[in-house]
Amino acid sequence: MFTVYRIVDAERLFKNAGNIYKAEDLLDNLMRSSRNSAVGAHYLSDFINTENVKVKIGLIEDEIKKDFEVDAMKALGLKIEAVGIKTFILPEKITEKVFERMKAERNVLSEKYRSSGKSGAKTMRDDADNKRKSTIAKAETKAKLIRGEGDEFAAKYYSAFRENPELAIFLRKLDSLNRIKPEKLTLILNTDKSPFDVMIGTEDTYKWKP
Repeated sequence: MFTVYRIVDAERLFKNAGNIYKAEDLLDNLMRSSRNSAVGAHYLSDFINTENVKVKIGLIEDEIKKDFEVDAMKALGLKIEAVGIKTFILPEKITEKVFERMKAERNVLSEKYRSSGKSGAKTMRDDADNKRKSTIAKAETKAKLIRGEGDEFAAKYYSAFRENPELAIFLRKLDSLNRIKPEKLTLILNTDKSPFDVMIGTEDTYKWKP
């Protein structure tokens, strides 16, 4: 540890300590006594912890300062401005346990984050799957309506075609001709073959009821 002090009563300091070096030795004894008392009142996790919000080193330093600053003033005429912890040394066995505990805490946090990530990913997949199912259901419903309308529309024409089969054949041939429309293409074909026979048909070739 270290202590920052200011001499406010030099007469008292030299009267009780003799010189500044002896005064610092006496001050060090006061600080160590207060340090041991304060440290013994806290858990190890207050000094070392994987979560910084739980570390209480600043609080412990204030406790040590308050514990011996009055005695430092009375005995040595020194005003304690600040107290700080420079290093924290543990026996090897305790250090191993500390690191094991820190490792265990990190493993718990890692598992927590992994679990949270898996949960979030599952939620996203479920949402996406629900949206996909909803979209497919709407599309299928719309498709059924369109098919129903198409079937209804086609049924009217099928009825007319049953009454006028010649008309149906004629329209199918026209439709086939309409599909043959590439640009700059010359065809030499026998017009006796369907559907080109419609181009040479007479008025009596196709008849249908009005």
